Amino acid sequence: MCGRFCQALTGETLIHHFQINNVNRVTITSSYNVAPSQIVLAIVSKGEHRVLSPMRWGLIPAWADSMKMGAKLINARSETIDQKPAFRQSFYKYRCIIPANGFYEWKKIDKQKQAYFIKLSGDTPMALAGIWAVWKNGTNEKVASLSIVTTQANEILSNIHNRMPVILSQNNYDKWLNASTERNALKCLLKPYPSDAIETYPVSAYVNKTTNDGVKCIALS
Repeated sequence: MCGRFCQALTGETLIHHFQINNVNRVTITSSYNVAPSQIVLAIVSKGEHRVLSPMRWGLIPAWADSMKMGAKLINARSETIDQKPAFRQSFYKYRCIIPANGFYEWKKIDKQKQAYFIKLSGDTPMALAGIWAVWKNGTNEKVASLSIVTTQANEILSNIHNRMPVILSQNNYDKWLNASTERNALKCLLKPYPSDAIETYPVSAYVNKTTNDGVKCIALS
């Protein structure tokens, strides 16, 4: 699963790497320790443009009785994403990219857990595959929310955890965001990212507490 990540990319990076068109109209916030239920920035397709949209992490299906359901849906398994009622419609119609610096995973060592930070080689921005939905509360207020798609861990990450988020290569951004992309073509994108393009290193227990933030979270332990 993916239960914590770092989203601290600059507006300049979002413009140049992700080709975002509305950076100047969105408040760019940074968090080195993003946790479920928090608001994150996601990239969606709007006509011929890619735009940033704030969303709550933890997908709330349109038919959900309350926002509480989102706490259980922070991740969507790639193997069943087109079958589960909570994810199926979003997978077909509402896909997004979550820009990130990297994500965290914990490895169990004896009775303790060691946190690791996982990033792309050369500090290349990471594009996590996501799906999203819009839910309305009792007063018709709209809440946009998302889930991060996960797959089997690649060789290097399998030593830490058996799952990892789906990371999209830059030449597949449009294919993932395009509403007309066929299901089979989408499913082909939901695979482990190559091990030789990923770096992992241990970080301190500082990141374990969700209220802690800042570059200390990603500092080598």
